[in-house]
Amino acid sequence: MKDTRTILALGFAATAGVLALNAAVAVANLRQIAANNRRVVQGVETLRQLNETLSSAKDAETGQRGYILTGEEPYLEPYRAGVAAIDGHLRVLRASLGNPGQGERLAALESLLGQRLAVLDRTVRLRREEGFEPAAEVVRAGRGKSLMDDIRLVVAEMEEHERRLLTRRSAEARASLGRAIVALAVATAAALTLVTLLYVALRRHLAARERSEASLREQAERWQVTLASIGDGVIVCDDRGRVTLMNPVAESLCGQTASEASGRPLEEVFRIINEETRQPAEAPVARVLREGVVVGLANHTALVAADGTERPIHDGAAPIRDARGQITGVVLIFQDDTERRRHERELVEANRRKDEFIAMLSHELRNPLAAIGSAVVLIRDPAAASEHGWAGEVIERQVRHMTRLVDDLLDVARLTRGAVRLRTEPLDALTVIGHVVEAIRPLLDERGIRLEIGLMPDLLPLEADPVRLLQVVDNLLSNAARFTEPGGHIRLSAEHAGDRVVLRVRDTGVGIPAELLPRVFEPFVQGERSSARTEGGLGVGLAIARSLVELHGGTITARSDGPGRGSEFVVSLPAAEPQAIPDRRSTPAEPAKRRPPRVLIVDDNKDLVRGLSLLLRRLGYQVAVAYDGPEGIDAARSEHPEVILLDIGLPTLDGYEVARRLRREAALEGTRIIAVTGYGQEEDRRRSAEAGFDLHLTKPVDPETLVSLMGKPG
Repeated sequence: MKDTRTILALGFAATAGVLALNAAVAVANLRQIAANNRRVVQGVETLRQLNETLSSAKDAETGQRGYILTGEEPYLEPYRAGVAAIDGHLRVLRASLGNPGQGERLAALESLLGQRLAVLDRTVRLRREEGFEPAAEVVRAGRGKSLMDDIRLVVAEMEEHERRLLTRRSAEARASLGRAIVALAVATAAALTLVTLLYVALRRHLAARERSEASLREQAERWQVTLASIGDGVIVCDDRGRVTLMNPVAESLCGQTASEASGRPLEEVFRIINEETRQPAEAPVARVLREGVVVGLANHTALVAADGTERPIHDGAAPIRDARGQITGVVLIFQDDTERRRHERELVEANRRKDEFIAMLSHELRNPLAAIGSAVVLIRDPAAASEHGWAGEVIERQVRHMTRLVDDLLDVARLTRGAVRLRTEPLDALTVIGHVVEAIRPLLDERGIRLEIGLMPDLLPLEADPVRLLQVVDNLLSNAARFTEPGGHIRLSAEHAGDRVVLRVRDTGVGIPAELLPRVFEPFVQGERSSARTEGGLGVGLAIARSLVELHGGTITARSDGPGRGSEFVVSLPAAEPQAIPDRRSTPAEPAKRRPPRVLIVDDNKDLVRGLSLLLRRLGYQVAVAYDGPEGIDAARSEHPEVILLDIGLPTLDGYEVARRLRREAALEGTRIIAVTGYGQEEDRRRSAEAGFDLHLTKPVDPETLVSLMGKPG
């Protein structure tokens, strides 16, 4: 806006300057035109005087001749008038002629006229004194005529010169007039252009001003809407600390309306106290007005509403200044701090749980490692040969436990990222439950925990992923076993409930505190450890179970009457149509006996290759080994194995590329390629399937599972 005003001022000044210049040029041109016109008039007058001079000379000559012929005095009147006029004409010519050449001609003309008048005067005297003949004799002598011819010649030359001057002066006058017209036109056009530009600039300035005013009105309206919708409380005070504006949030937090608070001191509306000392705290507005700085509240400050309600707040106050920098008021912005403090407590709690989890993970990993280390020492001691069998069982049990820990951690990560994909199929939930019960019963018997199976129907049809459903039931039973003291019991039941299949796991264990119950399905949340929990755990089993149940479109809930009173977990899943369940009661065909397959192991871990090859050879397999990709390809071409156990993370050439190349070998068309790798993510399984693997197993692989997949020799 300031730039626009400057432009307008400069435009008006430029216009005034152009008009002034136009006036000056016009005056100069007019003067030039006047001077040229005077010179033209002077030339015309000179021509007239020359003509009059010649005419007067002719009149004098005519009067002289008339007097000579008649001798009568009246005929001398033209003579006398002509002689008198010639003197006047010569005076005018001397005054008007400024050209040196014309001056010389005028002098010659005066001389000739003088001589001619002298001749005329002589003849007049001779006529008067001596008569006609003497005077006529002088006339006949021709002296007068010769002088008159010379006079006409000089006058003609002077007239010609004056006409040339007159022509040039007329042209100059016309040129001056043309220049004046052009200058006037240019100046007028410039002035009109400037006036037009000024008009346009002024219109734009006025339009911009109108837009600015409209924008200010719109901003004021938006400001009002913003104040009404902002999540923070806003109070505006004048330079005396009196309330002038409050938004709805401030009204709600202070317990007063804007009309009630308007004009009152801020301290009466915005009452704050120190939460620890319970003493009134200084309102920040007073300090802002006093020091002119932005001020924030100290910690532990609470706002006391009109009804006595206290809320923890945090806020800031800043001065409002005018264009000169003078403080005209203060704006105070404050916020209910209750939610932020709750969030801080949750962050502290999450950090504590993270630390506990790290400590727990360290414990859960060190325990089996310690047991494995002790078992390894016994196995390497020849004197403890009798304990080698027990040591092998310890290593197997602890490796299985560590594998379960790693699998649980990977499952949590995959479920958190949404990377788990279900492979659903029609199945009978009772079959899955039977597998879990069969697997967990030895653990329950070892701990002296009784498992009670509730009344179940003949069929519980589900559309589910059998592996993941088994994992859910196993997690629930394992959780119940870990938190149930020896001598307790666990009840497992399953039933139809409308269009749902409901599974319940009830235990007489340590129970769940009321404050822990809402968070029991969160990862890494655990209750107090019990001496009966010899299996330990990371606290992720229930979180995994909930995520898997929800992926199946079901729900899972936890119930407990409190510590020491046991707990119950209820899973509800959508039921499937019974007709969709395949009939598994038909007698299975007796498997045909076949020779042991030839097996090729390709892995860069030589200890794993040696151990697995020894195991498979003891079971009767024919085994070949290779330690990198190219060597594995060569071995496959020479050995023609029926099964290839192929690692993915190989040096030189990874397992994916090895599988692709093997699938291009016609001689290996019937060979099964099984991935045995530490890469177990969903993306890894997808890539292995695309590369041509038949199966994808994640290390460590249970030997019995591996043998069942390859086929037992015999």
